[in-house]
Amino acid sequence: MASNTRNTPSLQAALSCCALLCIGACIRADAITQDVITEDSLIVFDADVPDRLPDKLPLYKLSPSPRTVQVDSVECAPDGHGDSHCYKPAAWRVDCNAPTSHVPIDPKPCREPLNTAKALEVARTHLYKLLEGGGERTITRGRVLSHARVRLNAQGEWQEEMSPEPWLVLVTAERELANYRVEGPGSRALAAARQGPVAAILAWRSAEQSEEVEARFQSVAQAREEITQQLLALKPRAKVHVRGIELVYYDSNEQLIQPAYRFTAELGGRGHIGSTEQVVGYVAYAETAERIPRISDSELARADTVSPPTAEETQPGGGIVHVGRYVVKDDNKGWVRDSNQFMSTLLTQGTAIKFQDTQDVDAAPEHFTKDSTKFVNSVDLALLEAHGSAWEFSTERNCCKTVSFVDEDFRSLGPGGGGRLKHLAMHSCDVLPVRPDRPDWAKPWRRIFQGLYSVLGYRSSMLINDGAGPAFASELAAGAPVMIAWISAISSLNIYQRKPFACTHCSGRVPMGRPAAITACGADQLSVDLTATAPTDCLDAWWIQDPLMTDEQ
Repeated sequence: MASNTRNTPSLQAALSCCALLCIGACIRADAITQDVITEDSLIVFDADVPDRLPDKLPLYKLSPSPRTVQVDSVECAPDGHGDSHCYKPAAWRVDCNAPTSHVPIDPKPCREPLNTAKALEVARTHLYKLLEGGGERTITRGRVLSHARVRLNAQGEWQEEMSPEPWLVLVTAERELANYRVEGPGSRALAAARQGPVAAILAWRSAEQSEEVEARFQSVAQAREEITQQLLALKPRAKVHVRGIELVYYDSNEQLIQPAYRFTAELGGRGHIGSTEQVVGYVAYAETAERIPRISDSELARADTVSPPTAEETQPGGGIVHVGRYVVKDDNKGWVRDSNQFMSTLLTQGTAIKFQDTQDVDAAPEHFTKDSTKFVNSVDLALLEAHGSAWEFSTERNCCKTVSFVDEDFRSLGPGGGGRLKHLAMHSCDVLPVRPDRPDWAKPWRRIFQGLYSVLGYRSSMLINDGAGPAFASELAAGAPVMIAWISAISSLNIYQRKPFACTHCSGRVPMGRPAAITACGADQLSVDLTATAPTDCLDAWWIQDPLMTDEQ
């Protein structure tokens, strides 16, 4: 198969490591399970499941009235989707001079140390207060958002100005009903704190137990056929390893919380940007009035639009945030679904910020290189959906037409690159290493940050259909600063609350779903509709460490 991918020794070594791990697991599974084999596919089930499951389980109806949230004296009503968001960005700013619209950012560090233990207790107490009255068992987990800063010295080299330190504590909640954990778009909650509460997210409605529903299957093994159908529809001609099947509850954030079989799978295949794909899906436990989405659903037709902004719209104060979406070609339908849900959430949130679906195209290297001013650098906010590795991503499958931030072909972004891009969000595994991952984390960004405000991504593996797109969009539309919108949205996803581990590039089995961000100094305070003149000689890095604690109530 022809490919223009660079096969560096380090990347090849990583792929060899992961390939060996997969082969060992698949051989072992093949010996003890009955596999599903088609002409082009192999689906291996290696899931430890109980022989019997309950014949009936209760159904829960969601309250039609979403809850409001409060941060200090600020009370925030639910948005158009029933979620509530509150932010007090000035309370976590790094710089004493917070930026405002259309003025230069003047970063002056405020070196106020964080009392992690106190912030943890404040955030946890605030979150329990937001959730009180639910009646169900709740597990909370704390995470630290850390920060570091570099600045260009007289020799034009990055020099550390602020060493890594904890900056915020975020506490998330996991819901349990009938002794099973709850996943899905709903039942997400997060509180963040420094000296006091600074942010809160609540997509968590009261649930009332309804009638019991009967199981469609006598055992989990009988759900294998439906799981197989979903996986084959998701990515035909794949080698699939089903790692786990378990019973959970699924919260649609609409009408019901219902029992479901949750399965996790690795979609293997020859590729240079990650040797496996990590996915999660659900099969309905019972027949109910509300359909659980299938893993292969794309949802909404892609418009394949290319509409450069008009001259009037490019002026400050134009009032429209132009969005570009660039999705890996010929690959998992989950990428398309996440992109579509991201855009539909922005367009239907019902806030004062106006978004336009300006570009929605199959990603190609030239969108980021020689034609960047016609594509990624012609919009305000860009979303990339693709396979990733440190500082690079693919635009076709997980193997081909790769793009590297280190290559000279990758163009400068922002006004200094002849365009207007402010924020680049990458829904990609491992694409954004930061200070704990690489001491030279700022290496590729000097040329790229030419008026660009932020680059957002993951510093770990992730699940393709983790729900990041709509969760991030919901925070953006609520007016949250872009950096904290990304960090808090990914941190709140209930799919990562049990800290699943994965080894996509064999850097060790690390927790999945760890967000990271790099911002021009001072730009961490900017919401998506604000503009400012960002410095090009100073960068902040932000990242989530491993969870601090677990608490049950």
